[in-house]
Amino acid sequence: MCAWYSPNHNRRVSKIFALLLANNKPKSFLDGALINTYQALAVVNRHEYHHIFPKAYLESSGLKQKAIDVHANICLLSKGNNTKISNQRPSVYFKEIATQLGDNMQSVMLSNYIDMNAYEAGLNDDYEAFLKFRSEMLINAAKLLADSQVENESDDEVIEVANDYSYDEANDEADDESDIEADS
Repeated sequence: MCAWYSPNHNRRVSKIFALLLANNKPKSFLDGALINTYQALAVVNRHEYHHIFPKAYLESSGLKQKAIDVHANICLLSKGNNTKISNQRPSVYFKEIATQLGDNMQSVMLSNYIDMNAYEAGLNDDYEAFLKFRSEMLINAAKLLADSQVENESDDEVIEVANDYSYDEANDEADDESDIEADS
């Protein structure tokens, strides 16, 4: 395992992950509107990060927090769409996305690194398959941005490690507070 996968670097990885999402010019699920990534990435804004498979749903399925808060389960979403989706399973709100967006649905999903395989897994509430397909897209996007390959590790190993990383909101907030204090 590479040193940059260390849990001590989780806050940094989460910030890099947010920038990766923002770089793809994500569109909000329900209306297809371009997400204001400047606003979404603001230190004080935690309402535009969305668990694609809701926490409550996954907790009721017996999953632990570490398996729920993985980066592959997080996307940027407008606050209004996030509130409207709330705790709905993807099998419910993905259908609404298809109905509301019509021919634009695939473009909106791809802007959030959700290909048709991940979308179908979401429609079936298949969390494991969803994470696999979305992780592959995220890793490929990161590789393209970095213009390099992860050395000495197969894509399967990288996906496994990426899924081990949780989006650590509490630590991220604590880190942001220390950043604010350092700036003042």
